[in-house]
Amino acid sequence: ALSSWRSAKSLYLYTHLFDRGSPVQARGFDHAIPLYLLPLKETQREYLMHWAQSYRNHDEIWIGSGALEVQAYKQLADPTSELSKEGREHCAELEAITKKPTYYFLLRYYGRRRGEDTRRCPLCSKPWATQRRSGEPLQFDAFAFQCDRCRLISNRASDDNERLAHI
Repeated sequence: ALSSWRSAKSLYLYTHLFDRGSPVQARGFDHAIPLYLLPLKETQREYLMHWAQSYRNHDEIWIGSGALEVQAYKQLADPTSELSKEGREHCAELEAITKKPTYYFLLRYYGRRRGEDTRRCPLCSKPWATQRRSGEPLQFDAFAFQCDRCRLISNRASDDNERLAHI
């Protein structure tokens, strides 16, 4: 049952251009957690859905490229952007309400050819790759990076674009 999210070890906030559902995911679940199942006030649900729509709008602008491509990508990939700050605030609120560690998904599309796996958390600068010393990946869905301190998760870059990798 979808209400079994209570058994999940952690939650994370994740959405994208083609997503129309809840942005709240639970580790190990195949589907998003419907917001009506979470112990949120109606206004909290509304604000969360408004944030998700804003995220999707930025994703659409970025994917559509053009004059605003870099600015839209910065909103999605920079943890200090207005969009990310708001998303991280939602995560903190969800964590306080559900008592589950709640992570913010930070998009990473552009990266470097070398050193991508050794990059550090963009907020605290601590190592955050989910690799054990033996080389076996830790499982946090498909995310290659996780910072428990900053409550961020991210993926490996898909495009080796040195010019935009600093974002």
